[in-house]
Amino acid sequence: EHHIMQMMREEGIENIVARHEANASAVRAAVSALGLEQLSSSPSNAVTAVVPPDGTATDIVKTMESRYGVKIAGGQSQLKGKIFRLGHLGYYDPSDMHTMIAALEGTLIDLGLAKEYGAGLAALRRSYEGRSG
Repeated sequence: EHHIMQMMREEGIENIVARHEANASAVRAAVSALGLEQLSSSPSNAVTAVVPPDGTATDIVKTMESRYGVKIAGGQSQLKGKIFRLGHLGYYDPSDMHTMIAALEGTLIDLGLAKEYGAGLAALRRSYEGRSG
């Protein structure tokens, strides 16, 4: 049997769906707290597409990977260079989302698009905490 299928069976489909929903909600809360616009008002729980200030999408993607080791995707076709995409489909947990948002915040500061560090991470944490209990 394939290892991934075994992992999915152990986690259970309801838990997998809930985890993707929790990760997506937390990432979107962080993106909003950072003052960034989202492309879709009803996005899937697989990815969050972000519209950064004009002309900065490519630099954000490159800086996150080169400086923080976090690989994210840019836009495709007509959205190339206009958006970046934060993925949360797959075997990701809250620690992965914390790493991604921390890298995004550092990148925004590095590129002069943000002054302070922590707003996104605080919103991410609040989102996860709001789901437990």
